[in-house]
Amino acid sequence: MNSEGGFLRTSVKMGMPPCRPAVDPSVLIHRDPRAWEELLGRCVDLFVEKMRGVGVGDLRSLVDYSFEGPSAMWLFLRRLEFAGDHAAGWNTYVRERWAPTGARMRRPHKTVDDLCVRVEEGSARGVHTLTGLRREVEGGRHVVEVRRAEARIEDGRLRIRVEAVVDGVEMEREYTFTRKKDNRTSGRVSTWTRAPGGREADIKRLKALSTVIFGEAGSEEAGGRQLSYARRHLEYATRFKEVKEAAERWLREGEG
Repeated sequence: MNSEGGFLRTSVKMGMPPCRPAVDPSVLIHRDPRAWEELLGRCVDLFVEKMRGVGVGDLRSLVDYSFEGPSAMWLFLRRLEFAGDHAAGWNTYVRERWAPTGARMRRPHKTVDDLCVRVEEGSARGVHTLTGLRREVEGGRHVVEVRRAEARIEDGRLRIRVEAVVDGVEMEREYTFTRKKDNRTSGRVSTWTRAPGGREADIKRLKALSTVIFGEAGSEEAGGRQLSYARRHLEYATRFKEVKEAAERWLREGEG
């Protein structure tokens, strides 16, 4: 903790000045980009840079993404460094996924003093439909269109089946999540050699699809034959109603 209120020691780059927001995390559900620009300042550039992989490229797209799914924003901010009067609030949000009541916004910005945002386990504002979703990934390098998605619990495993079109290529995959002996969550999906363009092209398309569903592309394993995921990725996916009920029930069963 420093003399200005402390900060999370996980900066993006060594020596980079910390982000100094002039507002608490309740700004994440504020719709006016002018408020973000005034109250977050250079933090906006850092947020955009961290979220380019999910199609965020400017202030407007950042605000839209956050307003539609504040429950997932912590995932992108967890390696940023915060300082100033509101650092503690942002650190708490990143660590516990909870934002305190009230946004400290001055006129002419909208007042939300009566709003409490509990942004964990897919808050009411953060639950959306995955089916029919169309999103650009990596700054428009890939285009993902989800046609169908469903999640089910089977033999103690959580299975998420998705049908989509990525860069014009139809895909159908099943992500399987299991629990290890220490109750850690582990998810995997297979890449295909028989896909158009071979395995290398399939990996790129599958990573783009996974970024839309889980917030990150996943890690290559077994020489690229699989992509793997952790609990935080599954928690991100609970923002989608097709995944939410089964995933949260499966996670609770593991804690019980």
